[in-house]
Amino acid sequence: MSCAIFQDMGDEDVVAMAQSGSSAATEHILERYSRLVGWVASGLFLPGGERSDVIQEGKIGLFKAVRDHCPGMPFRPFAVLCIRRQIRTTQITSNRQKQGVLNSAIPIDGLRDFHELSVDARSPEQIVIDRHSTIDLLETLRTELSPLEWGVIVHRLNGDAFLTIADRLGRNFKCVDNAIARSRRRVMDMRAKGAR
Repeated sequence: MSCAIFQDMGDEDVVAMAQSGSSAATEHILERYSRLVGWVASGLFLPGGERSDVIQEGKIGLFKAVRDHCPGMPFRPFAVLCIRRQIRTTQITSNRQKQGVLNSAIPIDGLRDFHELSVDARSPEQIVIDRHSTIDLLETLRTELSPLEWGVIVHRLNGDAFLTIADRLGRNFKCVDNAIARSRRRVMDMRAKGAR
């Protein structure tokens, strides 16, 4: 489906398609709302963080809004609520300094299949660098992976189980498992090239 089709669709319709497994719809709605994330994040901060960290948390909130949106509910106010809630939750958690374990791993919820990516405890500067590296990695993956592989990754980031992903994508379990394995190999290859 082309992006031009999504341009003429309302937010709720695009979100419904994203929830039914369309990675193109997911990408489109996340792009459509990227300015809103910046607007919501503009008055907020994270202790010891930079603006880009606040924006990243806002993007996670937007992704959760797409995932959790209920039909019949206007999407925009729900997205604003989810974005604010994600940033504020991170502020509170950061203030309580309960993220020690999370700060020692790449901070993307749902990357359980990529546990090879975890890193040793680092300095605060290195943690910020790792977060930016994760964003760069996901952007690179989106362009390097096949549509099936990227769709599987998006569903895994959403926390979906393999059988759920297989059902939503109309594929069998083995196909989803193979797509995860190929994606993992590509990630490890990219990391190896980056280390050289």
